[in-house]
Amino acid sequence: MHFATRGSGQADEVVMNVRGKIKAAVLAWLAAEVVVFAAAVHFWGWPTTLALGFLTSTLGIYILRQAGRESLGVLKKAMDAPSGLDFEVPSGGVLRILAGFLLVVPGFVSDLAGVLLLAPFIRQRLATRIIGPRPRRSQNGVVDLDPNEWRAGHTQDRGPSCEPLPGMLPGEPKAEHSRRQFDE
Repeated sequence: MHFATRGSGQADEVVMNVRGKIKAAVLAWLAAEVVVFAAAVHFWGWPTTLALGFLTSTLGIYILRQAGRESLGVLKKAMDAPSGLDFEVPSGGVLRILAGFLLVVPGFVSDLAGVLLLAPFIRQRLATRIIGPRPRRSQNGVVDLDPNEWRAGHTQDRGPSCEPLPGMLPGEPKAEHSRRQFDE
């Protein structure tokens, strides 16, 4: 099959390849849903299978409502924060919404995926894999970075840099703003 291209033929082939993989994955998912549904009807019967499907959909709606309320709470907190940066976004929120959506969608394979996403350790690992590790925060709002996560530099106008403030390094006299005076 030949497609008209506007430039690189390789880019069009990549797009067609991705589309083909998505179609194959959706068809495999639908086939798995049909097979698992047929097995559930065979083992449990129609009434129990339909009741389980209704129960998981109801659970999914409940989770979606709860996650939506939490998201609105985070948004309200962000709007109330003076700098807009004083709040922490929960990384598992989107994954909980996805879990609720998968539970609402009819089918036991999607229900299994939704239930797995409800487990906090799975959500945390998946979020870390997708967006990377979150910076560590101390209780007083200071972000503690490893030495390879920051670098000191000077700007052309000698403006603010990452140089430590007086009294922050060991051996220097303690300044009024230094945390060291509280650590000892």
